[in-house]
Amino acid sequence: MGSVTQINRIKVNNREQKLTVTYQERPSFRNVTGLKRLNTWIDRKLAPEGSKWETVTRTEEIDLPEECIADHNSRYFVVTRKNSKQQTRVFAVVLELEFNPGSFIVPRDLKKAEWISEVLEARKGAPRFQEWQEAEGCAMVIVLQADLKHTPRVEINTGIGTVQFRDSALKNIPKGHLPGTCKWNDPRQVSVAVRQDRGRNPHEWVVVLFMKQGPSGVEEEFVIPFDRAVDRPADLKVPAHYI
Repeated sequence: MGSVTQINRIKVNNREQKLTVTYQERPSFRNVTGLKRLNTWIDRKLAPEGSKWETVTRTEEIDLPEECIADHNSRYFVVTRKNSKQQTRVFAVVLELEFNPGSFIVPRDLKKAEWISEVLEARKGAPRFQEWQEAEGCAMVIVLQADLKHTPRVEINTGIGTVQFRDSALKNIPKGHLPGTCKWNDPRQVSVAVRQDRGRNPHEWVVVLFMKQGPSGVEEEFVIPFDRAVDRPADLKVPAHYI
């Protein structure tokens, strides 16, 4: 990697837990492989400071920890330093995020257990994989094959918009991505119904998550605004999560 001259854009997708950064880089000789890249490096090395030929545009993706999300208060700072030629280069980027508000257990609604047959009938012929699938009427359904000692508990992570099981025996079940066309970010807007096939197959559990109609109101993606540049870390006197 060469020296970074400028940060162009930082974008965070909370649902995918990805940070995408686009920046300008002045290539390093150590990255040169082949004659073509050597000629390109020479052209850029000889280009005057600040010209469009001096740098190339790079894009990188970074995984975000699940404990962090972006929101409208997020921002980033650029830490700069001078090189041997007194040219300003980007030394580091500090991104200020928010804590993920976390998960809540979806309340169980015994009255809606009779609706499970309707949901399955509407999906008649659909494959029964052990993964969350959308159903009609702002619902999600999953059919489990598991030896459980109690009714599975369903939790929603409002920060990243996912549904999963709290039970350790079901940790191998992939998370489901909640639809943006339904309301699910408040315990009062969701409920879950569970049915066990006690006769033919006691290990089969049908779980249906019911949500309210309407957009969730939860934004998935944020373009992080630039706050300011500083020339030393001591200038950064703000609570931040360092990525």
